[in-house]
Amino acid sequence: MKFTYCAILIFLTILSSFILYAQEDLYIPQINVTAARVPSELEDTPENITVITKEEIEQMPAKNLGEILKYIPGMIFQENGGPGSPGYPHIQGAEFRHIKVMIDGIPLNSATERLTDLSLFGIESIERVEILKGAGSALWGSALGGVINIITKKPKKSKKGEITLSWAERNTAHFSFKVNSYKKPLGFFLSSSIDHSKGFAPDTEFSSGKFFLSSTISLKEAGKLTVNAGLNQTARGLARFEDWGIRTKERTKRGFGSLSWTVYPKENLEVKTSVWGTILSMKLINEFLTLENPDIVRDLYENRIGTSIQGIITPFNQNIFNLGAEIEKTYIKANDIPNIKDETIGAIFIHDIQNIDNFTLSGGIRWDSSNDFGDQLNPAFGLVYHLRKLKTNLKGTVARGFSLPPLSMKYYEDPQHAPNPDLKPERAWIYQTSINSHPFDFLTISANIFYSEIKDGLAPTILEDGRQKWVNIKKVERKGGELEIMITPFKGFNIIGGGVFNDVVNKETNEVIEGIPRLGYHLGIRYGKDGFMAALYGRYIWYNIEGANDRKFIWDMHLQYRLPYLKNRIDTYINIYNILDESLYWSEYYPNPGRYLEAGIKFRF
Repeated sequence: MKFTYCAILIFLTILSSFILYAQEDLYIPQINVTAARVPSELEDTPENITVITKEEIEQMPAKNLGEILKYIPGMIFQENGGPGSPGYPHIQGAEFRHIKVMIDGIPLNSATERLTDLSLFGIESIERVEILKGAGSALWGSALGGVINIITKKPKKSKKGEITLSWAERNTAHFSFKVNSYKKPLGFFLSSSIDHSKGFAPDTEFSSGKFFLSSTISLKEAGKLTVNAGLNQTARGLARFEDWGIRTKERTKRGFGSLSWTVYPKENLEVKTSVWGTILSMKLINEFLTLENPDIVRDLYENRIGTSIQGIITPFNQNIFNLGAEIEKTYIKANDIPNIKDETIGAIFIHDIQNIDNFTLSGGIRWDSSNDFGDQLNPAFGLVYHLRKLKTNLKGTVARGFSLPPLSMKYYEDPQHAPNPDLKPERAWIYQTSINSHPFDFLTISANIFYSEIKDGLAPTILEDGRQKWVNIKKVERKGGELEIMITPFKGFNIIGGGVFNDVVNKETNEVIEGIPRLGYHLGIRYGKDGFMAALYGRYIWYNIEGANDRKFIWDMHLQYRLPYLKNRIDTYINIYNILDESLYWSEYYPNPGRYLEAGIKFRF
């Protein structure tokens, strides 16, 4: 089956090449990415990578990373309610736990559940977001389904700042500021935000505060030091369950910090050493509607420290070689899993990118060792063929990936759940092939198909005593495709659209696995000129969950106008969410808000 998918795409590629052959060569702007652990141009990267720039983020009605991703073609983002609610991504039919989330290369997934709530990261500190779709294990370790890397803003050689205020229904308010300063050899960027809402459903109120600092020190011949630190605190109601007579609340603290030293001992050699740490504190609370004393269901603490060293060698202009090693240790304490163990993971990796005429070749391998789940060896190979006259790139990758099981599945035990100390990591070979084409000034097309067979996939089973236990099943087949189109008929105006189809089947039963979205569409229209900007975004999701209210479009709009006062330093904006007042949710306990309006103002200084 995987070869059939590849043959179809190759045929379409050849056909489009004949159609486009007569077009003249045009300049295509280059985008540099670091998803391959080295700075490289996006067109030279065989992996399926999506980059979301700060300019695109500014055109979205978004306050956090989760809200950004729900507008991105090829992504399906599962929200648990309205503003400030938890949210998790799906990439190519992968489970949440298969997707590794990082900030400047620092891993953020909890060891207990292998998840990261993307609503905890505000947009004020984000320079761009790089999304690697498919196995990222040869570069990043446990990442069977993909990698989301948040690249934060760094100090720039200027002095400027921005303050933003906004208001919406249900006492929903947002305040943020960011400031940048640079005076050689020291620079810093600082941002902070506060959000509050009474919630758009019963018992979904929330409040949060976010802080981020990045500072750089130029040491001349001794290189450069970079310090990053961030902290988020959130208190929110998650849902009200009338049938069970409870309401659920959560208190979360998430922090991270890193110190990096980059040196250039030789002209073609860069060495980067980093030490970093993260903290996660979460209290999950059930409040009984008829009782006064709450029940703390989970009181979780995870403190992680790590260090890494990486060398990047460019012996020739057309060759980039990098190798490195890293180690991390996670200290875990959970009141409901008293026997859970701390986790230690070490890794060594090498990777090479070689440009030869119209070809870009890449290959790499990484060895990971975990005290809980043993050793994993994951290679990856990629190829890009540049049809430069046709402004088209043909790409293909073959990569082995793995994901570590959540430690809760291994250790957690109560009257309804049984632990499984014999769980093994999920493993798969992932095959992808894609075409990226810019045949005309006004048109960009990207298409991708993927196929994988996951061995030792995780699935729940019911024991004779009625308890649920997670076990490894023999095989899960995952296949599908993506299509993205952008049309720019004239400067300042573009139309974007895309779709993704996922088919995930349990090969033991030949049944489609429920709970993994099958289909998603995205549509968008953006226009900007002379200080005015308007953007309309629509998204359609088939959640593939019994009882979901889905398979319909939700439309959001962002309008912004720069006032011609105070040297054009003031922007006003309006966001209209869910314009058609539709319902789109995966569970009736987490309904999406109806139509509501938000108004705001930005002041730059």
